[in-house]
Amino acid sequence: MTRLLCLNTDAGTIPAGGCVRLSEVNAAASSKAEIQYTAIKPEGGTNFYFINGPIPTLTGKTFFVDDPGRITRALVDAGASFGDTVGPASGSWTMDADGTGFEVIGDLGADGLTPVLRQGSGGGGVEQMAFIITDADCVNGLVYTDDANIKRFTGCDTPSGIDGYSGLYEIEDYFGFISELTETELIGARAMAIRWHTYPGCDAHWELLMVEWIGGC
Repeated sequence: MTRLLCLNTDAGTIPAGGCVRLSEVNAAASSKAEIQYTAIKPEGGTNFYFINGPIPTLTGKTFFVDDPGRITRALVDAGASFGDTVGPASGSWTMDADGTGFEVIGDLGADGLTPVLRQGSGGGGVEQMAFIITDADCVNGLVYTDDANIKRFTGCDTPSGIDGYSGLYEIEDYFGFISELTETELIGARAMAIRWHTYPGCDAHWELLMVEWIGGC
């Protein structure tokens, strides 16, 4: 299981199971060993959305969000029921039926949270893969892999590669993880990426989610 370290930079407390938006890398508190992200209240649109754990997080405190491929318990509008699609609501920690990206897979619990699973395709869904980096272009912020080096995949039946399902994958370093590294340092490193599906026909692409640093790099 992958957990992402986050800092609550919102003015309010993030409730247990609250939906958060990862807005940027907190460079001052990040290192090659662990990346820290800043988390705020959702603002709508297509961004990096995750679910807070079972403990409320005060402003200025850190917390972890889980691997987006896992079932998790979240704050969901009371009108949602099993099988409904829900997602982030602008200005709220609670997901509702106006958003997309998650599916309700259980009933409201005594703790006020509802089991949800991130959708693997369609509006707001994602594909996710864990892989070994086979090549890198640090100048342009890109890393590459292929079918033989994908270690875990969730989402569609087949990962979406370059020009469709080609078996070759180009991953964009959206957060600047590799900006101070060399190709030699990155080749052979383990990494994770997400490919967001925002709407039919969109220019969806793989975005680097994390790199597990190896070999002293």
